[in-house]
Amino acid sequence: MKKLLSILGAVAITASGASSVIACGTQNVASPIDKFNIKDSYDVIPNAYELKKLLVKDGNNVDILQIKFTPGLNEAIIRYMGEPNRAPFVTKKVTINPLTNDVYHIITKTSLAINGIPEAKQNKEGILEAINLLNQTNLTANDVEVDYEAGGNVTLTGQNNFTGSVIIYNEKMLWSDLIPVQNLGNIYLGHNIIDYYNGHIQKYPEDENALAVMLMMPLVFEYVGAKNLLMEFFQANMITWGLQWSGTPGAVTIKIDNNYNGTFILNPPENNSFINEKIKITFKALEDNRPYVTPTQLPTDDLIPGDWSTLKENLDNDYTINNIEEIVGDLVTKYFGEEFVNKYRDVLNEDFWIRTVDYNTKIAKLEVKPGSMLFMNHDKMAANVVNGYVSPVYGYDIEVTFGTK
Repeated sequence: MKKLLSILGAVAITASGASSVIACGTQNVASPIDKFNIKDSYDVIPNAYELKKLLVKDGNNVDILQIKFTPGLNEAIIRYMGEPNRAPFVTKKVTINPLTNDVYHIITKTSLAINGIPEAKQNKEGILEAINLLNQTNLTANDVEVDYEAGGNVTLTGQNNFTGSVIIYNEKMLWSDLIPVQNLGNIYLGHNIIDYYNGHIQKYPEDENALAVMLMMPLVFEYVGAKNLLMEFFQANMITWGLQWSGTPGAVTIKIDNNYNGTFILNPPENNSFINEKIKITFKALEDNRPYVTPTQLPTDDLIPGDWSTLKENLDNDYTINNIEEIVGDLVTKYFGEEFVNKYRDVLNEDFWIRTVDYNTKIAKLEVKPGSMLFMNHDKMAANVVNGYVSPVYGYDIEVTFGTK
């Protein structure tokens, strides 16, 4: 699947030196992000793990921050997006002064279960993307030479501004390397679904493991995947593993209290890709009343509960391979207006996939990513499975015909 590149024209919000980031957008409730201590530049080994250490040292809560390096690792974008229309949204681009340009010291996580990745992504481009996600870096083909043969290990050798080399081993990896962000913060999860789950397992405790896997895990995993992007590479296997875990007591435990604070314990048996490891994922479930990206911003007759729907839309503007990313902003502007798009422009494209584009017929297929904090959508399999317990649950994509003016 083709993921849109994020728009990196972040707004510099602060003055020089150690500074307070003032959030833009509506602030109707108190938020821990009201004041940040984020500097304009950092002397650091250029990966997000090392940068987080410095942010923590400066008193920042990195659990609520998203950090992405730009290509070449000379800048990083630090973001926080609160609950839309309530909590503030901030973006800041910082300068990175690398303490090293040796890829051996930059790439520190070197176990990657390549055999568990779909064959279509087992190429140099796909493997480099996976290594970047694993290490929270953004090295490009201009920065490193990728030496990889199918089924083997990978060697990255620095070039141009980078030096050294590092081997990434095709071997079993840790779940915590796949899911390093385990405090999800706020997620959207219908309280009627949670109430059904809690009521059922209280009455039938013997169903807890199976119901946790089949009902709750698909919905929570949408947000786990949104914050841990390497999971996309293992998405197909996750479905198979999940079915196995439903019959494995203790593999998945999900507890959600009366205030909708959730704990998700993942303790699956060892498989061909992952070593047995217990991890604890936490979240706060907000009631899910978000809009769908439709003309009415609500479910329509074209959305079929528990099934996959394709909505159709027209846009006046024309696009080429050089500006196709703009189709997302234009689509959302049509439904939500320029003010909404301007507020979330820096993350908007990350909430969509452009699945296919045909420049001859001028038709593009767009899909809102499950786990988006802006728009409601569900994974195709999750919508089908979950709808069997609690209805309605929808999943959809949007077929856009462009250049209609």
